Amino acid sequence: MKMQIETYSLDSSSLISGRTGYDYNSVRRWTTQRKLGYSLLECDKIFVPVHKEIHWCLVVINKKEENFQYLDSLGGVDKQVMRVLLISGRTGYDYNSVRRWTTQRKLGYSLLECDKIFVPVHKEIHWCLVVINKKEENFQYLDSLGGVDKQVMRVLAKYSVDEVKDKNGEDINVTSWQQEYVTDLPNQENVCVTFCF
Repeated sequence: MKMQIETYSLDSSSLISGRTGYDYNSVRRWTTQRKLGYSLLECDKIFVPVHKEIHWCLVVINKKEENFQYLDSLGGVDKQVMRVLLISGRTGYDYNSVRRWTTQRKLGYSLLECDKIFVPVHKEIHWCLVVINKKEENFQYLDSLGGVDKQVMRVLAKYSVDEVKDKNGEDINVTSWQQEYVTDLPNQENVCVTFCF
């Protein structure tokens, strides 16, 4: 099987601009099938050199292994570039980029059969947990540092609606579901992943 690789240069200011921090229209013409001679979706890996003012880094989008890698010879990490690649759209949410994660074929069961869905949330240097509780119709946010993230709760509410629509063809309304920020938690003293799982 032939592995197709695409490489194009990215000045982070080209992609990251505007009020939302993301401007797809400024770069969309770079990857048209007419320009490339093939569809970018046919590539197993896409190498994206990122220019950081006086330094170059590399992002590898690995479609086959479903991951992203940020490579920097100086050991830096540009979380904004990674967020732009992982979360697209004006609202910072794109269901199509995650819809395949929960197919019945992949999981071995339907996610919609679950009473509770546990969603680990990575907060740059910290992990939190959101529980989508279908049975009690609420969203619970658990953070061992006592943080609150209303955007994550909004995104997961939207995700719940989109997931049911996509997998069952049904419309659900979660606007009446409670959003609870759980405070009765042990305080974190070491690694947050332990608290998350």
